[in-house]
Amino acid sequence: MSRITLTEADKGKTIQVHRGSEIVIHLEENPTTGYRWAIDQTNNTVLAPQNPSFSPTPGGGIGAGGTRTFTFIAKQPGIVHLQLKLWREEEGNSSIKDRYDVTIQVQS
Repeated sequence: MSRITLTEADKGKTIQVHRGSEIVIHLEENPTTGYRWAIDQTNNTVLAPQNPSFSPTPGGGIGAGGTRTFTFIAKQPGIVHLQLKLWREEEGNSSIKDRYDVTIQVQS
């Protein structure tokens, strides 16, 4: 299985992958601010989301940020405009501070 790793630098890009590929997105986050990255829009039949994870910055100490990691498996051919949002879930969409989007083209 091939693995494609994306970061903030890939925002707005179109990425081509093959069915069965793993797409991993790393975004900086500081959960102590209350803002967390979340999936805003995707297509679960084409891209199957796995459990997101958070890794604190090594040696960062209390209150330091880290990296939120989203992993998707390309399940079937199609095009997905994947959108993520940095927000305070309890405050709703009015709290969105940043967005990340990428278009994933899954080929057979």
